[in-house]
Amino acid sequence: TSSCYADKIQSLIQDKTPEASVGILIEQVNTGKILYSYNANHAYTPASNTKILTAIAALKQLGNSYQFWTTVSANNAKTIF
Repeated sequence: TSSCYADKIQSLIQDKTPEASVGILIEQVNTGKILYSYNANHAYTPASNTKILTAIAALKQLGNSYQFWTTVSANNAKTIF
């Protein structure tokens, strides 16, 4: 049953990520029925997923030989990496 899964998921969240911000929504695809929800309405930044999509877009737009330049300044002296 979904309550059995809910108990297991809740236990994992508390045991493995007690101080992390976690949001979960499990929805049955063919019916749209919500099977489990935990902080599902909270807006989180999907860090790793966003980085992957950004990298793909950058590679497609700029090409794989493009180089980013970063300027680091210390005491008015500039070094380019």
